[in-house]
Amino acid sequence: MPLIIGGGSEIDDLTIDGVSLDSLVVDGTEVWRKMEAGDQLSDGSYVLGVFNGYWLIVAPNDETEPAYGGVYDYPLYTGSTVDGVSNTVSMVNKVNAGLGTYNPDDGKTPNAAILCDDKTTGGHTDWYLPAIDELYFLWSQRNVLTGGLSGIGIITSTSVYPDPYYYLSSSVQQDRREGSNKLMKFDDGNPGYGSRRFQYNVRAFRRIPA
Repeated sequence: MPLIIGGGSEIDDLTIDGVSLDSLVVDGTEVWRKMEAGDQLSDGSYVLGVFNGYWLIVAPNDETEPAYGGVYDYPLYTGSTVDGVSNTVSMVNKVNAGLGTYNPDDGKTPNAAILCDDKTTGGHTDWYLPAIDELYFLWSQRNVLTGGLSGIGIITSTSVYPDPYYYLSSSVQQDRREGSNKLMKFDDGNPGYGSRRFQYNVRAFRRIPA
């Protein structure tokens, strides 16, 4: 579990007199211990493990409504495969410039990056739409989570559209299928593709330095 200090910051390493602690006990009660993969935090979110120098933390639930991913005029093959934070910033900037705020087919379905950027679960404002390798890390770490993917509410069934497809922030458009988004499929852990105007699931991430 992270230690919350003044200002709401989180730390995952506590050192006293040069000694790094594994846990902190006050009056017989453990109030802190080093974060571990599979932990569930006080806001309900889940710790996946260390990826690319950060602890990756996944939101406790999917967003309450499916989103669309299109950001129009977004360059081909744009977006890091490992850094969803920078991808989300780029996508949100495009949306704020008037490109793709809502699905033009219905005028109301929200953009996936905006849903994550606006999220405040647990009092945190640093949620983002994960990159493809971050979502694949969720897949690869599924066995450290109590109950696996279904235990944290990730949809793995192929029986109902659009399950089990999830939006990601890497390469929102690619030339092989004009106007399509790359997606993550949690029935088999492989990437897929779908129209950027279609509604798919969204699961936000956070990260803190490891």
